[in-house]
Parts: sequence; C-alpha cells; structure tokens
Amino acid sequence: MASPMFRMAEKDEATITVNVINTFLLAFLLAPKLKETAERHRTRPHISFVGSEIMFQTSFPEADAPYLLDELNDKNRAQI
Repeated sequence: MASPMFRMAEKDEATITVNVINTFLLAFLLAPKLKETAERHRTRPHISFVGSEIMFQTSFPEADAPYLLDELNDKNRAQI
C-alpha cells in the first residue's frame, strides 16, 4: 500500500500498519502452522517478504531516529 496522505490506522501511520506491522503479525500467526507442517512432512518451511524496486529509489530520513515509529507517527515530522 502506498498513500500520499498521512493518516493513522490502529495507532500507527496507515502505510506502516499495513505494510510492516500487519505483515509481521501475519508471519507470527503462521509460525505454529509452519512448525506443524515441518514436523509432519520433515521439511523446512519458509516465510519470504518481498518488496518492489521502488524501495531502492526512495529516501528514508527517519531511519536514524531513536524511536522510529514515534517519528513516523508524527504528522509534522514524517516524510510521506
């Protein structure tokens, strides 16, 4: 998801909520099923996170902030 407007969703900026937080929550929810599958089929399941090439073409000035989510959640400081 990409949005040119700043808006909050579930206490974090919407783009971060959708693209980062919810992605990791889904991975954590899948972990028990992956473990079960691994044991049953003697395999090693993987979760892969993919992105687009655009991530290499954008700046990320907030990256060095001591509290990254606080910086991204501040409408006055976030660089949307």
